[in-house]
Order: sequence, then structure tokens, then C-alpha cells
Amino acid sequence: MKRQMVEGLIAEGKPLKVALEAVGMAKSSYYYRSVEGRKPHALDGALVEAIKEVRQRHAEVYGYRKITMALRADEWTVNAKKVLRHLRALGLTQPRKIKGQRWSKPAIVRPVVCNRYWEADFTYVWTGNANAYLCVVIDACDRDIVGDSSLTAAAPMKRQKPWRKPYSAVLVDGYCMVMN
Repeated sequence: MKRQMVEGLIAEGKPLKVALEAVGMAKSSYYYRSVEGRKPHALDGALVEAIKEVRQRHAEVYGYRKITMALRADEWTVNAKKVLRHLRALGLTQPRKIKGQRWSKPAIVRPVVCNRYWEADFTYVWTGNANAYLCVVIDACDRDIVGDSSLTAAAPMKRQKPWRKPYSAVLVDGYCMVMN
């Protein structure tokens, strides 16, 4: 309503500043155009093809920032906002990461057949003058113990500090071999 009054005063020959003061409208409100009133940008066909080519080259995992950098490396003069606008129009944007959540989850193995997937555990216990070692192999399907081996150090050892490098073990022919 006010905009039409301002335009009528301008048509009569009044300056814009005088017309805005007469109606009581701010200059920024006069020039404001709503989002619905904006014309949609047409997509650049050559840029769309270049974006698709860059995505295919990089396994379709690049977001708009890396696509922009790759296009610039291919000697395109392009703005990141324009690339993002094209990707949104094509529906090719990458999902956003959620703060505080892991981006990828490890695969959980739930075997249905026995003796196909085994889990091993190696531990040691201080017995007062030496460490006693235990290596156990468990079937992940029915949780049965497939094999175990225990070893007590032959010579008394000094108790190690808790932050020392842990021992490693190797399972060879059903025997658990301990290495420092």
C-alpha cells in the first residue's frame, strides 16, 4: 500500500526522498524485495556438466567447497555460492554431519554359522613374582571356547610400571607365544 503511494508521488515528479518522508516509509523498506519475488536463477548447462564430471572423477563424495576448488583447478571462474546453488537444484548436496555423533559406525558382525568367525583375547595377571598370561580363542556364533593357552613366566620378573609397552602375542599351531 505504502509502496504504491510512493510510486504515485514519484510519478507526479516528487523526489524519492520527499515521497518516502511523506508516506513515512524507510528507504530500505522501499527497495526490499521478498524471496518469493526474486526470479530463480537459470542453471548454466556447461557448469552442470562440469560439476557432474568432477563428481564422477572423485567418486561422488565431494561437497560444494571441494567441487569449487576442483573446478577452479580446471580453470573455471566460478563462485562457491553458485556451485552450491547448482548442487541444491540438482539434488546433489552431501548430507551434513550431526554434531556429537559419529559419522561412520563400525560394522557389527553377527555370524549365523559356527566356526566361521573367531575372536581372540590376550590378557595377563600379576601373580606376585611373575605375570601369568592367558590367550583364549572364542567362536563368535555360539561363544564356545575354541582354544586356550596359558603361560607362566619361568624366571621371577620385577613388576613393571603400568604405563609400559604392552606385550604382544602370536597364535602358532594352537600355542600362544608371548613377545616383548
